Amino acid sequence: MSPRTKEQFEEMREKSRTKILNTALELFATHSYRGTTIDQIAKKSGVSKGLIYNYFSSKEELLQEVIDYGLQIFEEFMVVFEEDSPEKIMRGLIEFSFAPELMNNDFYMLYFSLLLQPLIFEKYTGVLKPLWLELITRLESLLRQMGFDDPENEARLLGAIIDGIQFHYLLIGGEYPLEEIKQFLIERYCHPKK
Repeated sequence: MSPRTKEQFEEMREKSRTKILNTALELFATHSYRGTTIDQIAKKSGVSKGLIYNYFSSKEELLQEVIDYGLQIFEEFMVVFEEDSPEKIMRGLIEFSFAPELMNNDFYMLYFSLLLQPLIFEKYTGVLKPLWLELITRLESLLRQMGFDDPENEARLLGAIIDGIQFHYLLIGGEYPLEEIKQFLIERYCHPKK
């Protein structure tokens, strides 16, 4: 058996790191940040506690990495703004918001959990608030182009509706009428008002 190459070691390292991040996300989402220990993350991910500390200096740093890791989803989300018409962009935003991989995501459980833990959440508002403000600003611009009377408040309302839908879906699960609500939002927001 030949020795492993540098690339193989790097691939193994990245797989271990990703496994730790996914496990931490799941446990932080289901048991809360405070209710999760490094020991639990190590046990569930099948790695040693020392390996976790090899990648992350503390549980707080691990949480920061989990948040950064989860926010990659939103970077993908912003691609829909590259469409050619406001209506197509808005439809893409709504479709993306209802994507199964997004609706079944532990990141939303963590996000809502952190919102209910203000002392922890305030540490991450510097990362989350600019993303939220950017999204609202882009929604306002779309709604203005589409002729909505009060695009600023309509953008805030749409953002709150989508957050509420995700929260209700986490609460109710498969019984929540996602497809019907998605179609309702498409009818309401994807047609010019001019």
